[in-house]
Amino acid sequence: MSKFINKNTLSAFILSVLLISGNKIFASEIYEFDSNHTQIIWHADHFGFSHPAGKFSDISGKINFNENKPEKSSLEVLIKISSLNTGLKKFDDHLLGVDFFDVVKYPTAKFISNKIQITKRNQAKIYGELTLRGVKKNIVLDVNLNKIGVNPFSQKKTMGISANTKINRSDFGIDYASPGVGNQVYIDIEAEATLQSQNNSDVESAEKNSQDNLKSQWGIVEKNSKINFVVNQDKSKIRGSLSKFSGQINFDPNDLKKAQVEIKIDMTSLDIPYAQALELVKTSPWLATKIYPEAIFRANKFSNLPGKKQFLAQGSLTLKGKTVPVDFEFSFKNFGKNNANMIGKAVIKRGDFEIGNKDPNKANGVANEVEINVELEAQR
Repeated sequence: MSKFINKNTLSAFILSVLLISGNKIFASEIYEFDSNHTQIIWHADHFGFSHPAGKFSDISGKINFNENKPEKSSLEVLIKISSLNTGLKKFDDHLLGVDFFDVVKYPTAKFISNKIQITKRNQAKIYGELTLRGVKKNIVLDVNLNKIGVNPFSQKKTMGISANTKINRSDFGIDYASPGVGNQVYIDIEAEATLQSQNNSDVESAEKNSQDNLKSQWGIVEKNSKINFVVNQDKSKIRGSLSKFSGQINFDPNDLKKAQVEIKIDMTSLDIPYAQALELVKTSPWLATKIYPEAIFRANKFSNLPGKKQFLAQGSLTLKGKTVPVDFEFSFKNFGKNNANMIGKAVIKRGDFEIGNKDPNKANGVANEVEINVELEAQR
């Protein structure tokens, strides 16, 4: 029984990992699992009489593909243990109890990839760390990329994958009914994932140029910089902040054609004065900070606005796995040879990033528009 549980979790992980193998073929892309067309199935020996099976159904995560360097791709997957299903409620309840998964104490399992080895065309071994029942162990997945193309029903670019692996449940502290119930758990995965966003060549070019054009490169002084946000909830304003971020800034007000910016924001540094609201915002329906711990703003198109030292940066924000065009207006308190202070503002719609329900009436009265205010000190 424990075996089955481990397998379930593992299956989910593998599913995600499988998606990574496609990096060999595709440009830098972000895919998300299609829960309606994903099967993660495990089976294990039961006293030599049979090989019962089960599955997990609540799986979330993202896969970052890198076409040019598939070994640089990455994957994170989160599985809710409570979604375990064998078709027998009493059996499920036992597996979810303290003898096996102990779901109350360990409600989720997680997989993070750390290495990809391409073995042959459309096939790879995916190495990563599985956290199950509070224990971390390295596992290896054998994956096969079945197909990538436009789904005729959704009209979205879709990836199909198959994978398999096996684990020892005892490695994760699940020894109940040993040795009658086999220690090895076998996992088979059939999965589909849908393309959510794709990095374009302009962004990649901007990143490269930012490395070459060092004469105007600025470094952020994080201790003197801040990112705040405000959103209306019914008739009140909810304010919050993000305390950790870094980036590259190539900017000369006299040469805007060469200006480029990339800011990386640690979403786990999110802070809201109300503890209950903070925990809610971090969950999967909202920001899902465990799965999407980083947001990135990139821009390489700048223009002047009316007013002294007023500028517009036209770029994109990648947040919760979605990349959306964003305009950022900013000005300078001062702009010296080696030091500059900037203030700026952008307004985004959380619904564009699938953060909460788009309808405020179904999102606890939280408005769709979110105002982001930035103050940066930079040095060179």
